[in-house]
Amino acid sequence: MGFCEYGIKDFCEKLNLDIDKTYLVSELKERLTVEVFLDYPSECKKLFQKIPFTNIELLEFGEHNSKHSRSSLKYTIRKGIISDRILSLFSCEVALSCLQNFENVYLNDKRPRLAIEARLAHLEDLISDEELSAAYYAAYSAANSTFCTMLKDAITDKYEIYEMFLKISKEN
Repeated sequence: MGFCEYGIKDFCEKLNLDIDKTYLVSELKERLTVEVFLDYPSECKKLFQKIPFTNIELLEFGEHNSKHSRSSLKYTIRKGIISDRILSLFSCEVALSCLQNFENVYLNDKRPRLAIEARLAHLEDLISDEELSAAYYAAYSAANSTFCTMLKDAITDKYEIYEMFLKISKEN
């Protein structure tokens, strides 16, 4: 089924199953919890032939359990369950809600905003695949530049702290 020796023992313990007993799939499904599913998603999908919980059950569990909040969202918002168009619109909405954080620091860099606007225009067939791709790569370049700048600043700060430490050490 895909479980390693530790995994099958842990799975059985979490569901209060006797490891030496044989169970029907329906019996396992009755005992399965969202938490155990999120700990062993691949094995559960093989066993039950599908994700054995509704999107609402997964989202509600993730809302109240920080350890699994990302996983529950991942299994709720996925291709095949929600249309690509809706996923794209949702992604653009989330990106727009975070965009102010970027634009507050990088006042003149409009590449991420232009990429979001390009995706929305592409969904309405107002721009070509090539134009969307160009906007995507420009935004990717902005993200990469931002990361490199942050990394350089962190290294510089660390070096300055190290220099101050050496100076204080020599003085004492």
